[in-house]
Amino acid sequence: MDYSLELVKKLAQFDPESDHVCWFGPELEASELCKTLTEKFNIYDYELGDICEPFIEEIEALFVLNEVEWSKYPLIKLE
Repeated sequence: MDYSLELVKKLAQFDPESDHVCWFGPELEASELCKTLTEKFNIYDYELGDICEPFIEEIEALFVLNEVEWSKYPLIKLE
């Protein structure tokens, strides 16, 4: 099984409201595209919880460009 899918399955079983710290494997690294976009939209200067609408629009446009369909449902069952 692909490591990324395995990580997602493990995270789906983690209670984010828990006081426990979880660690499932190697740290995830951002791609060059991710780094470029976060710098372009100055994401690190946003307050926690604030949303950068132009960043979201750019991400959504990339999904459309690459013909990746959005879904209301998870790809795997969240437990």
